Amino acid sequence: MEFDRRVQVRLYPDSGERPFFGSGYLIAPRLVLTAAHVLGDEASGPDPGSIKVSVPPSDARGSPDLAAGREFLAELRYYRKTQTVDAALVEIKKDDVWIVPESLQDVTTHAPQRWGRLIGTRPHPVSLIGFPRMQQDPGSQDRSSRQLNGHIDPGNQSPDHRYEIFSTDPVRHFFPEAAEGTRWSGISGAAVLAEATEGDLLCGVARHDLKADGGTILTATPVALLLEDSEFRSTITAYSHAWEPVLASRFHEGACPRVDRKDGKCS
Repeated sequence: MEFDRRVQVRLYPDSGERPFFGSGYLIAPRLVLTAAHVLGDEASGPDPGSIKVSVPPSDARGSPDLAAGREFLAELRYYRKTQTVDAALVEIKKDDVWIVPESLQDVTTHAPQRWGRLIGTRPHPVSLIGFPRMQQDPGSQDRSSRQLNGHIDPGNQSPDHRYEIFSTDPVRHFFPEAAEGTRWSGISGAAVLAEATEGDLLCGVARHDLKADGGTILTATPVALLLEDSEFRSTITAYSHAWEPVLASRFHEGACPRVDRKDGKCS
């Protein structure tokens, strides 16, 4: 997991209503993966409004502008919200102040992100990091990040093909001021990562809190479903210096280093 890739994503509706909020993960220097419902409730597309991306103060990377919590305008590049898939890609617009995270500064010699799917029958340890409501400061309303370590049992996959992430780690007691949401509200869009020998595999995108008793159960969209979509794949390639995303065929394997442009095989 690369901590310098975690970001906050907001959509400010043109109607002036309260902004939508969620987590995101940079998978290319300016391309953020998040959940589609972070940008609105409609299946046809996000709500009319402005999309903005920011980093937590701890990730300011030496920039006073980033440390001040500056929000950067972003443009929608991909959106899909169905019963099975809930994911979006937004591109941070060109801005002299934006500083590319260290983990993404060299994308010419290796792919910026490795992709994987979970197979087999054993539980798979996974982790994710985002900005849930329980991390919100009562005064400033700023949110710090929260890392969740858990596991996915392949046999417990939901009927609509979502992953279910189980964790018994203790979390803060939370007293909601409103009836909407849960302590994990805002974690949607966080990247679900599994450790592998040559680097983490991004295997899912956090979606919903199932409000479990005695622990945590979060659902996630498997990236295997996203990579079946040619529009998603082409968008990743276009903003990743021509690195085409290739899904690992096994849990412990990573994405193909690069696809040969002539015969489509790994080189």
